[in-house]
Amino acid sequence: MASSPIVKLQTYGARAVNKSASSILSHKKKPQKLSKQARQKLNEIDALKVRRCTICKISYQGSLVAHKLSQIHKKNKLADMLEIKR
Repeated sequence: MASSPIVKLQTYGARAVNKSASSILSHKKKPQKLSKQARQKLNEIDALKVRRCTICKISYQGSLVAHKLSQIHKKNKLADMLEIKR
């Protein structure tokens, strides 16, 4: 199987030798934008997950962002940071 030099660069992660190869190697696929309904469905599924917070040492149900914004997490994180600095 004869592959092009650019494919070999992408596979083995070497440096590009010229501008055109560099532009092709630095090009990344953009993530697809989800529709509003799809994002809402993902958020609903995410809210049902049960997670464990390593800082608070508790299990909670809900989104990660909501837990990180809660007062309990903020107090525990502050206490953890102060303990590390000592």
